[in-house]
Amino acid sequence: MFHFFQNLALIIIFVSSSIYLFNKPLHQLKFLQKFLIGLLHSIFGIIFIYFGIIVEGSSILDFRQLAIISSAYFGGLTASIVTGLFLGIYRLFFVNGLNYASIMGAFSIFVLSLGLGIISNTVYRLIPKWTLMICYGLIIGNSTFLLVLSTHLSLLLYYSLVILFGCVLTAIALYLANVIELKIAVNQTIISLLNKFNDHKFEQIYLKVLEGLIYLIQCEYGNIAIFDGKKFKILCIFENHKYKFSNYVIEKGEVEVLEKMNSAAPIMYPNWKQNKPSGELERKFYAKGVRSSIHIPVIYKSECIAVINLGSNIPFHFTKMIMNAVNQILPVLSFGLSLIYSESKFATISQSANDGIILTNSHGQIISWNKGAENIFGYSKVEAIGKDLGMIIPYHNKEAPQGEAEGFFKKGMIGKTLEIRGIRKDGEIVPLEVSINKWHMGGILYFSCIIRNISERKKAEQELRDSEERYKKLIKLSPDGLCVYQGSRIILANEKAASLIGLNNPSELIGLKSLAFIPAEDHGKVQSLIKELYYGEETHKNFEVPLKRMNGDMINSEVSMSIIQYNGKPAIMATFRDITERKRIEYELKEANEKLERLSNIDGLTGIPNRRYFDDRLKREWEIASTLSSPLSILLCDIDYFKAFNDTYGHLQGDECLTQIAKELSKNLIQPNHFAARYGGEEFVVLLPDTNLKSALKIAARLKECVANLHIPHISSKVHEFVSTSIGVATFVPSSLASPNDLIEQADKALYEAKHLGRNRVAVYPKSIL
Repeated sequence: MFHFFQNLALIIIFVSSSIYLFNKPLHQLKFLQKFLIGLLHSIFGIIFIYFGIIVEGSSILDFRQLAIISSAYFGGLTASIVTGLFLGIYRLFFVNGLNYASIMGAFSIFVLSLGLGIISNTVYRLIPKWTLMICYGLIIGNSTFLLVLSTHLSLLLYYSLVILFGCVLTAIALYLANVIELKIAVNQTIISLLNKFNDHKFEQIYLKVLEGLIYLIQCEYGNIAIFDGKKFKILCIFENHKYKFSNYVIEKGEVEVLEKMNSAAPIMYPNWKQNKPSGELERKFYAKGVRSSIHIPVIYKSECIAVINLGSNIPFHFTKMIMNAVNQILPVLSFGLSLIYSESKFATISQSANDGIILTNSHGQIISWNKGAENIFGYSKVEAIGKDLGMIIPYHNKEAPQGEAEGFFKKGMIGKTLEIRGIRKDGEIVPLEVSINKWHMGGILYFSCIIRNISERKKAEQELRDSEERYKKLIKLSPDGLCVYQGSRIILANEKAASLIGLNNPSELIGLKSLAFIPAEDHGKVQSLIKELYYGEETHKNFEVPLKRMNGDMINSEVSMSIIQYNGKPAIMATFRDITERKRIEYELKEANEKLERLSNIDGLTGIPNRRYFDDRLKREWEIASTLSSPLSILLCDIDYFKAFNDTYGHLQGDECLTQIAKELSKNLIQPNHFAARYGGEEFVVLLPDTNLKSALKIAARLKECVANLHIPHISSKVHEFVSTSIGVATFVPSSLASPNDLIEQADKALYEAKHLGRNRVAVYPKSIL
């Protein structure tokens, strides 16, 4: 019985020491730490062997298995092998010498340490891990007991119960220690976070929160994602044992858990091998080794403003116990971060606003002063805090002689926007627009003032009034008709406008519709221009439109419209003048120019187009044919022996002959785009667009016959009794390799060929480009 209590005392001392010295997360231990755990547990095991019970000869009944189980739990495979190695050597060589019992004892130690180490490294949850290790220890221990001490079976039950008792006691003590340690850590974390919320700035507080949670939960990964109203953005990260700030924007679909975060409850994934979030970023974390995670929402006014994500390399690292701890911390987290969030929003709005934002207590003392107030009044924050509001609003002390802000603000000012005068540091009086509100916090009355410097606005209003007076004078004195439209009605007009419309007094125009004197078919055009002035970037429009006078007469008018401010509102100012006489003169001038243009292109003798017109037309048709890759042909015609005709019949008959031939050529061209022109002297040219060589030859032959059929006598001709023609034909498909002059040159060579072959014929120059 003495040995039982002696070993029981050893077990209790051993359990207490192990929990105090070694209760650290296994995955965070380095090799040297695991080696030391194994070494210290081997000392515990040697003590157990030393106080063991000698059963028979060299056989010893002890509780070394408990030391190996504990070593495997706290230090994993490395620690258990170290413990088993030292205990095996000690049992083999230092206890009763080398014999069968020592060999079997050492062998069982090696087998036990190896198996327990594997169980510790592969099973992560506390209860399954201890259950498996206890069962495995009992199996190996009892097997060794049966092999060595088969004649002492009565001790087997005693041995098994004590080992089981020691293991269960260790597991229970470890569990309770973890619970107590976690509760203490939770309380310390809560206190630490509350201090950090008070002491740190917004840009650092999230990193400090992440540090506190990583330390509490003992995990390898962590980040905090904040919501900016549109997307989540990762603000800070813990990875590879380092903390750092980030500005990574999370796109839709990258983190699945953020899309599921629709309540205030944390989400936990105990084992990613069985169930993990499927976002793209989460798959990257899985590749880096994350095997379990917990995601903690931060709620502000029923909206998620941030999510704290924590991850571990160990499956089942996040348990219900950790979830309970998180739930205890979550209210503090949400309160603190929400407070920081709201204070940050207020500070951002306050410091970035151009308006002055001032807070005072009930005595009118300034307790908050932003950059906008500094710009308006010229006082720095240090100069303004603690001073009376009357320093900047001179009416204050007149209204409340006792200096009580409440007495001043109660006079119908709360919740209203007022225009008052303020005084700057340099003594300048400035017009202000002030909005005042009051609120209570902790039973204390405070007032907030949003102040805007309206000096520029007042100046603009005065300029507007001056401008409107100038508009009225301009309208009255303008030599053109001038109307101002607002909405769809005329609100101002001058005497000239009334005169142009056929009225006696400008007042008769006031209130009429803006389109009253414009024909219905032009309403759409004018309305479109007005819309462009109101909503487009242009501020001025000029156009011409008919106007209908009161007597029904129509006049042509030139209108200039621009957008102005009238009585503080957008309006259209239209200036118009009668251009009927100018339009009549322009029309007559245009007709004269067109007639002159026609005369300049017509041959004065024959009445058909002249060479100038032909040259211009050839260039245009050449470009068209080049674009369409179509053929272009010309016929160059010459009257045979025309000089002899003039010598025989005289020049008057020669002119008559040219006129008859010109008319015959023009009359017999069927296509509308074919035409004949006088090229010079007795030569004519025919332009045939979109006509190939074969068709051109047919047309040339027909024209030659038509001239012959005129039967104009020509006794001096050597080829025919009547006037005849020689025609040269050329056809090109225009390209960059040729020009219009090349086409004329080819036709001229063809004409020369016709004359050379005896005249009164049609010829094609051999080198025509088809």
